[in-house]
Amino acid sequence: MRESHGKRLTVLVSAHEVSPVLGSECSSGWNVLTRLGEYHNIVVLHAETNQFGTNNYKEEIEKLWDQGEENSVKFVSIPQPNITKIIAGLNRLLSPAKTSVGIPPLYFLGVYFWERAVFRQAKWLMRSTQFDLVHHFNHISYREPGFLYKTGVPFIWGPVSGAFSLPLPFLSDRPFGFRVKFILRNFLSRWRNRFAVRIRNAARNASLILYVTPGDKLFFESKNCHHIQPSLDVGANFAFQSSDSTEAFSAPQTDDFLRVLWVGRLDYIKSLDILLKALGGDEGLLSKVQLTIVGDGELLNHYKAMAVEQGIHNILWAGAVSNAEVFDFMKTADVLVHTSVKEAGSAVVLEALSVGLPVICHDAFGFSYTITESCGLKVPFKDPRESIQGFNRALWRCINDPELVPSLKLGAKDRASNLSWDHLAKSIAIDYSNIISEHESQCDQRLGS
Repeated sequence: MRESHGKRLTVLVSAHEVSPVLGSECSSGWNVLTRLGEYHNIVVLHAETNQFGTNNYKEEIEKLWDQGEENSVKFVSIPQPNITKIIAGLNRLLSPAKTSVGIPPLYFLGVYFWERAVFRQAKWLMRSTQFDLVHHFNHISYREPGFLYKTGVPFIWGPVSGAFSLPLPFLSDRPFGFRVKFILRNFLSRWRNRFAVRIRNAARNASLILYVTPGDKLFFESKNCHHIQPSLDVGANFAFQSSDSTEAFSAPQTDDFLRVLWVGRLDYIKSLDILLKALGGDEGLLSKVQLTIVGDGELLNHYKAMAVEQGIHNILWAGAVSNAEVFDFMKTADVLVHTSVKEAGSAVVLEALSVGLPVICHDAFGFSYTITESCGLKVPFKDPRESIQGFNRALWRCINDPELVPSLKLGAKDRASNLSWDHLAKSIAIDYSNIISEHESQCDQRLGS
């Protein structure tokens, strides 16, 4: 669909999570929506605070964004409804892990009532402003499509993800409680996929759905959605690159070691154990690899013990470090190994590409689209045994072919240029124009007949 860019449109966007100082969906909301103003006039309906009130998005935006008449992006904060605050209080009381989400079903119940408030505000704004298009931008989760599809205005949804299930083989060696949690999640996802009326209606009314993973594509195709295309939910940030675009970002090798970097939270989802087992027992590979682990988590001691059991001694446990230090590690590594078994896209993968660091990862999730043969190696995502063997083979390929890593480093920088925040925003802006052009053409045809 992405072919041309037309006149400036007026677009109403629902984005619960927007902040210039936070990561994840808040960062995506800020980086994409502020850039869309270069192409169109954007009105963003966003949450005034998060559900628990620990972050005030409105204040964070106002500190950095001029809401003057000349600015083409306007932020309108929507307070959390009282019922959402009550649900959030219960969520915080019951949640064993004090995260920003807590218990997901309670969290998304709260989001539901916030989206109701967004719909009321949208209808009020439409009394005085003619919007060409409406866009439900985030949450990325498909379980909450909002209500803008009911406005009668051409509707775009995405980037959207979460319709895939964690394959059962990856639960086989996990603790009982973890297995029960994800088996229940898989069951609820299948139930939701089949019976959730609002998700089905939003999908059917969408002029375009931007999906993140192959699993999401299959889900929307099963709903007879034809206007779908792949997208990322994160972008590469070139602010971290050198001003000299020809500069090699990774340090040149001065020995025979392959410098392997792993970055993430030490938990069962990020699955560092897959890499440790891919290295363990292979004395030839261990003699040629220097491994750095960046991150912390509840499984730190478990993984340290596993590394000893696997005979992996040439390893640096860097712990939790600042974002700037992560980039320092990336600039001296040869490859980033990303072993996650469940996510949409990943900021760390885009960050690696932005500094010319190739990526070895599963051929799954958003990585199926992000990582190409020019910038990394992908491992089949079937079961833990296949993953362990696949990462082992990929590392040997990097060692046995002296031309492979330098080639992938160049390809990583080229790929990052096509995955930047600027590129993502421009692609969405073009989608807006093409949707309206198609809509106007259909109206003309109906009038002509």
